[in-house]
Amino acid sequence: MKKIEIPKIENLKVGQVIKNYKKLCNLLEIKTRTGEAKQIQLERLRNAIDYHKEGHKFVIDKIKEIDEIEFIDKRALGNNSETSIEIGDVILHKLLTEYCGQVVTITSNELLVRLMLMSKEYKKFLYETDAFRCEIGINYEYLRKYRLKIGTQLNKRIESALKRLKNSGYIYYNQKIHLRLIKENGEHYNKVLDDNRDIEIFLDTKFKALDILNCLRVEEGKSKIDDTSKLMLFNEFKRFSKIVCELLSKEFDDKCITFWEGYIINTTRMALKRVVDDRKYNQNIDYIKNNFYELLENTTRNIREEEIKRLQSLHKEVYEEESNDVMWGEPTFFRSNDIEFEIKNILKLSKILVG
Repeated sequence: MKKIEIPKIENLKVGQVIKNYKKLCNLLEIKTRTGEAKQIQLERLRNAIDYHKEGHKFVIDKIKEIDEIEFIDKRALGNNSETSIEIGDVILHKLLTEYCGQVVTITSNELLVRLMLMSKEYKKFLYETDAFRCEIGINYEYLRKYRLKIGTQLNKRIESALKRLKNSGYIYYNQKIHLRLIKENGEHYNKVLDDNRDIEIFLDTKFKALDILNCLRVEEGKSKIDDTSKLMLFNEFKRFSKIVCELLSKEFDDKCITFWEGYIINTTRMALKRVVDDRKYNQNIDYIKNNFYELLENTTRNIREEEIKRLQSLHKEVYEEESNDVMWGEPTFFRSNDIEFEIKNILKLSKILVG
């Protein structure tokens, strides 16, 4: 369990002039922060003190009486996810303001996009990789490695936040498998798999579909995929889904056109009594997006540096060839420009996905 950090407000007095932010943190016996985390920390301090700044100096104007629980880093209460409390607040804010207590059915990735924690480009990166690759000019192999690096880390943070909200009594939720079916008359409807037999059929169908897909890949001279979690890495999720739907259509009365595993989230009465704080919501959004950006950047640093180095070497070689072609009057397509475009987008890929 992390150490609970509570600022020592008693170390301050009205009229006190503190040289800078670092000195302020030393007096309060708290850690210094940077970026958005620092701004949130200073905002929380205003719950206990009023101050104004003179350059880098902090001048204490008033010391308030307040319960020290306001300053507890709630992640110290038993959750290791770095942004669990902030993501939970954002989810709850969305449930209260947009859904007003209604039952919500949504996937983890869709939740990330709807909460504006990740951009719409992130969804395209996951599910329309070919289209995304064409737009951004980055080769598929790098995108595959990038996806492999980030794995399910963002989704784990969503799951962690939902568990915290559930434990706090604000929501209750579960994960269910959903099928989108179509009747002979063209009517579409969703089927939630609650029956154990239906769930067993679905899981067995996925194994069969993977076997069929691997047989096709072997015929095409490609390697087998040993786990369904790697389908997107090999750009095979769409073909796999089609096979699954074809098999499911034989098991159920109507034709299956798609499937997904999503959350069914219910908001409790206790949550509906909470006061919506738009200002805090926007602060949390900024904090989480900054945290996600740093997570993606740090996780993919090694492959990014290797790829940039490779492309820079290739650019130098291609540029010299193009320069010679120009001298001899040969037609030039300036492939070096495409390489520069690819390097530029690799460097800002995390920013594009977070938005």
